[in-house]
Amino acid sequence: MSSLRIENLAPEDGGQYFAVITSTKGEGIFQVFYLTVYEPVPHPEFLAKSLPITPGLCNITLECRVPGATEDLNMTWESKGLLGELEQRETPGPAPNPWTLPGSLPLSQPNSNLNYVVSNQVDQKADTLDLGKVCAQGEW
Repeated sequence: MSSLRIENLAPEDGGQYFAVITSTKGEGIFQVFYLTVYEPVPHPEFLAKSLPITPGLCNITLECRVPGATEDLNMTWESKGLLGELEQRETPGPAPNPWTLPGSLPLSQPNSNLNYVVSNQVDQKADTLDLGKVCAQGEW
């Protein structure tokens, strides 16, 4: 069993590679490899706004921007127990930039959180937003 380790790769190193593998008996195998190099996921930036248009509800619009390239990124939002569109949403790649998520939070649930994960095939960034703070402050 053999292996090959390649370090310090950049996205421009991706492409088609050829290798000739020779055994100790002198037998050779020609092999084609396709290499894709992924960037680490940048930290997302959030803008959250709340509009008090419905009695008893905090109407929220969340906007998530990911600086730099967003190719091959996925975004998953999840907040258990909330009403409306914030229940669970997944937007698999090619990513819009920004992602926008509208929804409503009952004012009776001031301590609600929204968990999110921005990921690609090699990295992910996850965090939690305090939706109660968004509703209390009007913008975050």
